[in-house]
Amino acid sequence: MVLELDSLRYQHPGQARPFIHIDRFVLQAGERVLLHGPSGCGKSTLLSLITGIRPAQQGDIRVAGQLFSSLSQRRRDAFRADHIGVIFQAFNLLPYLTAVDNVCLSAGFSRRRCEREAAGNNKQRRVAAQDLLTRLGLDAATSALPAWQLSFGQQQRVAAARALFGKPDLIIADEPTSALDSHSRDTLLALLCEHCENAGSALLMVSHDNQVADHFHRSIAFSALNGGSTMLPRIVLASLRTRKTSATLIVVAIALSLVMIVGIERLRHQVRANFASTVSGIDLIVSARGGPMNILLYSVFRLSDPTAGIRWDTVEHLADHPDVKWWIPIALGDSHRGFPVVATNDSYLAHYRYGQDQALSLADGQWFAGEDHVVLGSAVAQRLGYQLGDDMVLAHGASGPAIIEHDNHPFTVVGVLSATGTPVDQSVHVSLAGMAAIHSGGQFRSGLPPRPGQRADTPDSVNAVMLGLERRTAVLSLQRELSRYKAEPLSAIIPGVQLQRLWRMTAVGENALRATSMAVLLVALLVLVSTILAALEGRRHELAVLRAAGAGRLAVYGVIVGESLLVTVIGSLLGLTLLFVAQWALAPLALAEWSLRLPDTFLSVRELPTLAAILLAGSLAGLIPAEKAFRNSLADGLTPRN
Repeated sequence: MVLELDSLRYQHPGQARPFIHIDRFVLQAGERVLLHGPSGCGKSTLLSLITGIRPAQQGDIRVAGQLFSSLSQRRRDAFRADHIGVIFQAFNLLPYLTAVDNVCLSAGFSRRRCEREAAGNNKQRRVAAQDLLTRLGLDAATSALPAWQLSFGQQQRVAAARALFGKPDLIIADEPTSALDSHSRDTLLALLCEHCENAGSALLMVSHDNQVADHFHRSIAFSALNGGSTMLPRIVLASLRTRKTSATLIVVAIALSLVMIVGIERLRHQVRANFASTVSGIDLIVSARGGPMNILLYSVFRLSDPTAGIRWDTVEHLADHPDVKWWIPIALGDSHRGFPVVATNDSYLAHYRYGQDQALSLADGQWFAGEDHVVLGSAVAQRLGYQLGDDMVLAHGASGPAIIEHDNHPFTVVGVLSATGTPVDQSVHVSLAGMAAIHSGGQFRSGLPPRPGQRADTPDSVNAVMLGLERRTAVLSLQRELSRYKAEPLSAIIPGVQLQRLWRMTAVGENALRATSMAVLLVALLVLVSTILAALEGRRHELAVLRAAGAGRLAVYGVIVGESLLVTVIGSLLGLTLLFVAQWALAPLALAEWSLRLPDTFLSVRELPTLAAILLAGSLAGLIPAEKAFRNSLADGLTPRN
């Protein structure tokens, strides 16, 4: 390669950022490249760095394999004379020398260029110089005049001939056609291209005129080469600032869409996790004959009225079964101010599990030890404001208005369970003896006649028994055995199976919520597309200026699609922030009211594909406006409209 620029930086004194900022540029032997851009953008400064006239402050410049920074000033000047021909913007001719002498000047300091021109003596050099000037349109009489007597265009031709003389490896041309008419311009460029092709020289030319691009292998906008990595972002940000009202509305729409999509997904996942973690480690739930779903709802979730109970002697039979390791009786039917009352025994605290095999624990106080003791779930204590030592009265009836209040038989709060995020939080727990006492004679007489043969310290029946087995392999055989139990009709359900069935039943509502959130996102993206399309007419001149400055299809796409992507990113971040704040604010309420633990993460790995899809959709939303913007007539965009 003839020219290689790597991480080149140059900054004028007093500037806040580098004036020249080029990460990488390569020019091959024989290649012709045009750098075009408006005046003052740094083209001439770049050429002075490449030729070694101005030292680079940072980065590497290699010409014909030679690293400039390793050369002294003297050796750099000698290297430039041998390998680089320069057409200066100001010509830099010696006014007192003739045109021929000015052309020979470059060879006078470079034996290499004389050898390549086959001009070993002064006469041969002058003949070769005159031949080159003639091809550029200057006859012998004009070439014999001193430079100060030549016209502006003639001086430009002499400057070009001086650079071409000796067939250097690299020809640098700084606006060489700026003073020429179109015919002379094309003639000079044709000669430059012909000379480079015959000599194998590379040509790097800078110009504000992009109409000469057909003479070159590559045409590069200087703005894309110099600081191209930062130019487009600056354009995107400045453009959005001028349209902040519409951009803000789109950001809000995307944010709300993301809140719905990710929020519903989080809620769905958390509800499913809550469903799966409501009860853990229980192999079977045994109840009176009934539907499996109804048994699950009242025994675990307390959401349905229980069926007829199973007799206490049946409970004792289950407890004595050789396959049963432990058992938890559940008796329902009473309530307190809308919260269900669960009568059980010490096995409830010892063996009930939720989540990942987590045991129940007491946040305050102790487990009940007497018939008049009650232990509250965390949500009950929080919502009703009960403290340890407070009295409370139970009422007959699991749901709806109380049938009979046991106001002459108060219970005393002795403990509060830790929050679990399950229906345990919204339950009131008493002993089986306490439940039996308020529904029989004696100290806790309820006013109802006692049942014949009922003991004072145990109920005559319970609504369900949760079983933990010695061997998991015995689940199905025990389930079949209990379905054929002769003493009374029983049903035994596997909680995990019924939880999955219950979850599938809620899938219709879940999918409806998903569809709603996707529709909101689609509307937001359509608003994004329509807003960009509507703004294209007002931005017609802006985009035309970018194209006139050399911005190609990718640059125009970068501006439009970049705006879409930036708006989508900001909207997504705003949506995630809003969702996180909402989770933090609603977490105590969700746990207290619905026993639902909300996630405390800003973004989980599981949500990354969803976020990536939203960002991709936002980027793609800019493709149609970008293509329309690029296809608009450049000339029409630069023409003012009344």
